[in-house]
Amino acid sequence: MLEVSEELKQLVQSIWIVQTDYELEGPLEFKVLTDCASGLIFNLGDKIEYQIDQKREEHSQEIVFSGPSKKLLRFIFHGKVKAIGIRFFPSTGYFFLKNDMKNYRDLISKVDDDFINGLSLLYKELQESTDISKSVNHFLKERIRSDKKYSVLLNNILKDINNNHLIDLNELASKNQTSLRQIQRLFNTYIGVTPLDFLKLKKINKFKDSVINKEIINIVDETNDLGYYDQSHFTRDFKIFMEETPKKYIKIKKKR
Repeated sequence: MLEVSEELKQLVQSIWIVQTDYELEGPLEFKVLTDCASGLIFNLGDKIEYQIDQKREEHSQEIVFSGPSKKLLRFIFHGKVKAIGIRFFPSTGYFFLKNDMKNYRDLISKVDDDFINGLSLLYKELQESTDISKSVNHFLKERIRSDKKYSVLLNNILKDINNNHLIDLNELASKNQTSLRQIQRLFNTYIGVTPLDFLKLKKINKFKDSVINKEIINIVDETNDLGYYDQSHFTRDFKIFMEETPKKYIKIKKKR
């Protein structure tokens, strides 16, 4: 991970780089569980395959945008790898893009200066830059859109979700003195996935973190703690988002 400047820490989740000094002997796949955030990938190396659900794109030495999605994202690297990525927070890609986030849902696409002005110049700069973090931070600071307005209501809703993974939509609406329809509109505008899917993903991510931190002793107890009183319901949701069962996920992580 590269450094995100203080001015951007509320808007940019991470700036990352993946690089090899050699050619891969075969395809190298990474699976990334979504947090509903969008991002940009500057591929300075050989071919990368991107896959969300049944959608697949292949790009070499190009800029790719990955939109908000509830689906698992796969990166499959080939040959010599050099990729630089920008990952926004779920509600902050909006401040750099022209349209509401619902318009970018499940999108994986090559992009250019029509998408964000100056992308091609940044790509060329990154090919030669000795300070990638500085180049990316400077670019992003200049691209924050002044026509996009911050939502205090959405910020409060997201805080409530982060503070209580068991909260439901009706509780969120009541606590924030708003309607379910208004919450839906806010998520369409700023995040790009439904609030219900966002709440489910928070629970799946919490389960995943518990597995990684080796905190899970009993799957039934853990799913109950997440608000699932029917384990088959949790397994069904988990398979939708992770494309494998909770038991298989735990088994894979135990081997590492």
